[in-house]
Amino acid sequence: MADNIVIEQVLVLFLVILVGFIVKKRRMINDEVSQKLSDLLLYVTMPSMIIVSFHVEFSVQMLRDAGIIFVLGIAAHVFSIILGKLLFYKFPGNINRIMRFGVVFSNCAFMGFPVIDGLFGRDGIFFASMYIAVFHIFIWTYGIGLFSGGIDLKDTKKMFKSLINPGILSVAAGLIIFLLQIKLPNPLYQALDMVGGMTTPISMIVVGALLADADFKKVIFKWHLYYGVLVRLLLIPLLVFLVFRLFAAPPMLLGITVVLTAMPMAVNTAIFAEKYGGDAELASQYIVLSTALSIITIPAIILLI
Repeated sequence: MADNIVIEQVLVLFLVILVGFIVKKRRMINDEVSQKLSDLLLYVTMPSMIIVSFHVEFSVQMLRDAGIIFVLGIAAHVFSIILGKLLFYKFPGNINRIMRFGVVFSNCAFMGFPVIDGLFGRDGIFFASMYIAVFHIFIWTYGIGLFSGGIDLKDTKKMFKSLINPGILSVAAGLIIFLLQIKLPNPLYQALDMVGGMTTPISMIVVGALLADADFKKVIFKWHLYYGVLVRLLLIPLLVFLVFRLFAAPPMLLGITVVLTAMPMAVNTAIFAEKYGGDAELASQYIVLSTALSIITIPAIILLI
């Protein structure tokens, strides 16, 4: 019965991806609309969803579990960094950097939040938000350093400015609400809840639009793409699951961490590659292939855990 519920939840999400694929193919939305939808997710719906998830009754257990998943998030990122260095050291320049970046940073927000929401509900979003905070810290430190060859003083200033983003700010606001037990006025709460509820359908439509634009002929014969993508989608979440279970991580927190590490490569892979002189086209191919194959691997990982 539980397995059937999991399959149904994931199937619903991928059916919405199909909607995004179809509307983009039929040119009902274009690249500009897709980008605006991404901005809407980043600056409006996801922060609303995060803030609402923190509007719960305070408990020491919740606070302790939030700290645990923050630590699990750090451990998962460090573990992925080490594994990426070991597995991809033979690959040259741009390929090496893209593979290492992609194996550390998953699409844990745009795709991760809808999946977590479907599987674990609002409590899941509460804990996933702590993982997202870790993601932002690492991407603006290790991520920048990987593509730019290190972080100088100017990069450090830019890094701290970049950390002041909607994801971090909404987590900070949520923590204040949770710790101080601030009760939002009901109309405000209902509005945030309604807007946050738009996150799942919009994010899945954006993913579908991304796949609609993909030229799969360019990726089908590049074996290193499959190697990097399978490490991202299967090896990392499986190893995280096995290792963290040895340390008796709480089942729900372990499940959330594993699901977030099982997401395809982050869109930031292409953004950072383009910004710092890497191969943005190659990075985009990794993102598209990992997103397409995740339709198969995400349900498999979820059923496993």
